[in-house]
Amino acid sequence: MRDNLNIRFGKGLTDSGEKSLNRQPEHAGLKLKIGPKVFLAVYTHAALTKGQPYQITYGTTSGQELVSVAPATTTIFHYIGVPWRSESKGVLAWLQIKGPCDALVNGTTDVVAGDYLEVLNGGTYFVKDHATRTAKGAAKMAAAYTNNATGSHRIVLLGIQVNIGAT
Repeated sequence: MRDNLNIRFGKGLTDSGEKSLNRQPEHAGLKLKIGPKVFLAVYTHAALTKGQPYQITYGTTSGQELVSVAPATTTIFHYIGVPWRSESKGVLAWLQIKGPCDALVNGTTDVVAGDYLEVLNGGTYFVKDHATRTAKGAAKMAAAYTNNATGSHRIVLLGIQVNIGAT
């Protein structure tokens, strides 16, 4: 005989748009889909900067099953999440994993529209990966960017798990 699952779904998951994002998630691991965008509820390891990419990994504490961390070299696949707003340390927050968003991109290596982007070990921004997708390509660039400075630009997150390279 099967036991019934008693999972509480908050009202925030049934609303649409900004109203849902403005509500703190009730549980780590929840997914929220708003149009083409997908968000994951994660526990924040530190204060998060709007638009900065973070690695999402598994936690071992109840209520912290998914945790944001600074990107670290790995051959195990992880989601890359981008906070849609700055967040405090030690809270549940929505990180975007799929769809169009504004994120920090470095243009030291010229990036053209359609290039795949990756996050490197310890990285605080996306950089050019390749013109074709590799196991590290977490996003695509929406428009060309050839400035050396790191700035906020429109990208499209792929919503897939990726490796994080050392360099």
